[in-house]
Amino acid sequence: MNFKKLYYTECACPMAMHPVGFKGLGVQVVIPINDGPVEGPVINGNITPLGADWNTIHFLGITSDVLAKYQIHTDDGAVIDLFTDGRMKVKWGDVLDNLKHGRHYLSDYLYFREFLYFHTEDERYKWLETAPCFAIISMKFKLIKGAPNFLISYNAYAIEE
Repeated sequence: MNFKKLYYTECACPMAMHPVGFKGLGVQVVIPINDGPVEGPVINGNITPLGADWNTIHFLGITSDVLAKYQIHTDDGAVIDLFTDGRMKVKWGDVLDNLKHGRHYLSDYLYFREFLYFHTEDERYKWLETAPCFAIISMKFKLIKGAPNFLISYNAYAIEE
């Protein structure tokens, strides 16, 4: 089995979480996805600032189910819709302690992987709809225009058989 790198991105998400209710064993929150560059051997462009993460933060405080929907506009004119599904295991106490002490790289305290599902009308990228794809994700804190944001960065891959 081989992995084909698709792209790397860093997308900004404001730290403001909007609670929308309870779901199963946790509380569901919505986090807007702003924008970010997409750079790679297969896809280059930008994330359109209209997506969101729907997180279910488990009451036990160690996991979060993450569903996201957003869109990539490629440099060559394609529009690619992206749906992600994954789980994040978090040591919230360590994350908050590090933020409090000015340490902004948070990935040492979380394990974050997602499956990626693509949809496009552009024939050049149609093959992504049937390719098994995943992302290895990291997160850090960053002030953007004076506002606190999580900067979600990840490498996206397709599995080649």
